[in-house]
Amino acid sequence: MAFKWREQAEAYDRHKLYEQTWVEERRKAAESDAKILNAAIGKLAQRLPSLNAVDLSPGDKIRLMDVTVRHRRILGDMAAAVARRVAAVDGHEDDDEDYPAADDVGQAAAAETSALGDGEG
Repeated sequence: MAFKWREQAEAYDRHKLYEQTWVEERRKAAESDAKILNAAIGKLAQRLPSLNAVDLSPGDKIRLMDVTVRHRRILGDMAAAVARRVAAVDGHEDDDEDYPAADDVGQAAAAETSALGDGEG
């Protein structure tokens, strides 16, 4: 039985192309999310000087800071993971284990967003 090296090579090439496409899509999504977050933070930063701290409860202040910091961490972790994955796909290193699953990142972001709206810490 002859080894089908040509078919194996073609399958490998298709797999690598598919992988590279998804890495690029994840990078674009991370950049888009970062732009949205930065815009929201910018709007908030513009409003902060005119906010009357007396009108905010301690819980509101803590929640505002907590959610902002968590979102920055999530996006920072995702950007770093995408960079590692791009390097791995390009053959510079093999770091698949550190790449967060899209579901994990999405669940973390959804939990943070729901924490903003439900009024509970």
